[in-house]
Amino acid sequence: MYKKHKEIPEVYTVERLAKDYRIMRQRVHAMLWLKELEGEEEKKLGRPLDDSVELLLDTCPEFFNSHDREFHVVSLTYKPDFKVMPEGWDGTTGDLDEVHCEISKKENEMLYQEFVQRMNFNKMKVSSIILTFP
Repeated sequence: MYKKHKEIPEVYTVERLAKDYRIMRQRVHAMLWLKELEGEEEKKLGRPLDDSVELLLDTCPEFFNSHDREFHVVSLTYKPDFKVMPEGWDGTTGDLDEVHCEISKKENEMLYQEFVQRMNFNKMKVSSIILTFP
């Protein structure tokens, strides 16, 4: 994932990587940042870091057999037949699943933006700590 992003960042954006690997955008951001920190640490030490755990995970992928990754799909099994309509109602009704999906998308986008802001703040905080300590 990191190699793809570094080679062609215009094509392999965070959104595309999240979709391709079926994980949340927040996790993609965190993974990319972690790999950047690992690269900086390797440069500082002058040797590669211990990657025995990564090699184990690559050779034994059955540790991570997951059918849905992080795409949590909520299915509503019960739909009530009654509806409370506001004044000025035009006579059309929306599907309850569509309403929940729309609300979830808005909330997910707000949470994502908050995560990115906090992560950028933490990046600046960590880089300033690294610069102040030799």
